[in-house]
Amino acid sequence: MSALKSLLANLIDYAGLFPPANLPLNEVVNNYACYRQQEPRWMLARLIVPALKLQAIEWELACQPTRQSHLAEALGNPCSRTTDGSPPWPISALLPSTTDGDFARALDEIFEFNRRSASGQQNAIVDTVEVNVVLPEQVNELAKLIPDTMTVFAELPWEGAEPHFEQLAQIRSENRCNFFAKIRTGGVKPELIPTSEHVANFILTAKRHEVGFKATAGLHHPLRNSYRLTYEKNAPTGLMHGFLNVFLAACLIDHGKLARPEAIELLSDSNIENFQLSDRSVGWQTAEIDQAAVQRSRHNFAISFGSCSFVEPVEDLTELALLPTQSTC
Repeated sequence: MSALKSLLANLIDYAGLFPPANLPLNEVVNNYACYRQQEPRWMLARLIVPALKLQAIEWELACQPTRQSHLAEALGNPCSRTTDGSPPWPISALLPSTTDGDFARALDEIFEFNRRSASGQQNAIVDTVEVNVVLPEQVNELAKLIPDTMTVFAELPWEGAEPHFEQLAQIRSENRCNFFAKIRTGGVKPELIPTSEHVANFILTAKRHEVGFKATAGLHHPLRNSYRLTYEKNAPTGLMHGFLNVFLAACLIDHGKLARPEAIELLSDSNIENFQLSDRSVGWQTAEIDQAAVQRSRHNFAISFGSCSFVEPVEDLTELALLPTQSTC
C-alpha cells in the first residue's frame, strides 16, 4: 500500500440518507452493497444510519444478494438469499442526544440489532455510535451507558470545546480508548461551514489532548473551493472544505509538522500543485511524512469522514489523476 493509498484507505463513511443526497433507504443500502463490490472499495468504511432506523435496515439487507437468508425467512421476505460468509457490514448508528427522550430506545435498538447479528440472523453489526454532545458532562454520561466494545464519536462544537476534549482525554486515560471526537465541517447553508481557523483549532486541540476525531458533512470534494451546497438546480454555492486538506493537515499535525498558521494555510489551499501525494510520501509544501506515519495517524488520530456521496469524492480524485478511472454504481 502506498502513502497516498494509506491516506485514503477506509476514509469515507457512507451517509446517503442525509442531506444533501437524502436518498431513500433502499437506494442507500443498494448503493453501499455495490460500493463494497467495486473498486475503490478500499476507500469505503462504515454505513451511517440513525439507530432508530435499524429495523428498517434489516428488511433492506434481507433483499441483498448473498445477504441474510435467516432474517429473510423470519420476516417472510421473498428476497431470501444464502449468505456467502463475507464479513458483516460495519454500521455506525447515530444516537439522539442523551437528553432526548428517545435516547434509551435508540440504544436498545442497537443492542437488539447486534443480538440478532450474533445469533446469525443477519450479517451486519453496529460497532460504532455517534452522538451530538452539547455539555462536557454528557461525555461522562455516554461512558456509563455505551459498552466499551463500541467506538464512540462525540460531536463537539467548533468553539469552546476545550472542556469536552478534557473529558474525552480523561475517559481515554481510564482504558476507554474507544472514545473519539467529531467535527461537523459543513452543511447545506453557508453559515453551517466552519472557517479554516475553526477546523485548525479543532484539530490542534484534539492533538494536544491526544484524542482522535472524525469529520462529517461538507467534505464531498478533495480540495477546498467553492461548490454547490445541494444537488438542486440553482443551488447556492459556498466555500467548502476539502477532505485532502483536512486529513493531510491532521496527519501532518499529528507528527508535529505543522503549526497553527501553516495548518490554516493548508486547510485554505485549493491548488493541487502544493500537495505532494505519491507512493512514497504525502505532504504539503515542505512538510512531509512517509507511509508508516500516515498509517499511524489514520489509525489513531484522523479516522474518517461521513459523506452522503461515495461517487463524488472518487470522481474528483480521478479527475485529479490520483485514482485510475473507476466504474461506478
